[in-house]
Formats: sequence, structure tokens, C-alpha cells
Amino acid sequence: MSFVIHSIARETQLYESMSTEELIKRINAALSMISEFENGTLQPNSLELGCVCCLLVSLSDEYANHQHWKTIEDLYAGVEPGSLKMEVLALRDDYLKDLI
Repeated sequence: MSFVIHSIARETQLYESMSTEELIKRINAALSMISEFENGTLQPNSLELGCVCCLLVSLSDEYANHQHWKTIEDLYAGVEPGSLKMEVLALRDDYLKDLI
């Protein structure tokens, strides 16, 4: 599991060094990927989905949400994305709710 935690930490540090434009581009891509995953038009692998979820949680008011971090940890560990679909959608919805 330490590899998983190290990978997540590395991702969150990467976001801190990005320009606003790059972050906006990545956020839009993340939201698009999750929407396509929700609709069944895209089946991302667990690491791809974990990365976009990590981005959304890192930049939201949900940073302290342990359930969201557990979902991300499971995705980084290779858990099948389909089995975490409801958790991924809740994570996305919480991110969007924080924007309002």
C-alpha cells in the first residue's frame, strides 16, 4: 500500500506546480472522463480514473473526506472501476456541489 500512497502524494504535489490554465484543462478532462464512465461510453482503467478523482478531491472542499480518499486509494491499487462507480460519481458530484 505504501506505493499507492506515494503515488497519490506525488500526484497531489504535481497539481500544486501547475498553472491555472493547465489545472482548468485537467479538471475539464477529468469531469469529461467521469461523465463518459457514467454513461458507459468509456471504460478507463483504475489508475486513470484514480488520477482524475485525486485531482478533483485535491482541489475541492472535500479534501478531508476519508471515503473519497479510500475510493482513490482503491483505484490506485487496481480495484475494478465498475465496482466503484457509485463512489466515483459521488466524488464528482461533491466536487461540483462545492463550486456552487
